[in-house]
Amino acid sequence: MSGTLYITGKEGAYAGRIVTSIFPEMAVTGATVKDNAIDVQAAMPEGELLLHMVMNGANFTGHWTLGPDSGDFNGKKLPKQ
Repeated sequence: MSGTLYITGKEGAYAGRIVTSIFPEMAVTGATVKDNAIDVQAAMPEGELLLHMVMNGANFTGHWTLGPDSGDFNGKKLPKQ
């Protein structure tokens, strides 16, 4: 699966969306940034999707959970548009 996470705003007021090749667009319901770690919550029909990413320059590794399911992912930060 491929996808893109869009985050806008500033600390305490982040918003965004997640667009994937499989699921309908998901609204970001919360996000926090601390040092090089980003935690994101998004609403899905099956429940709350949680993403945890650790940035290393423009690259990141991460872990997701949705109810009893979970997995790892990785990607690259896109330039600001």
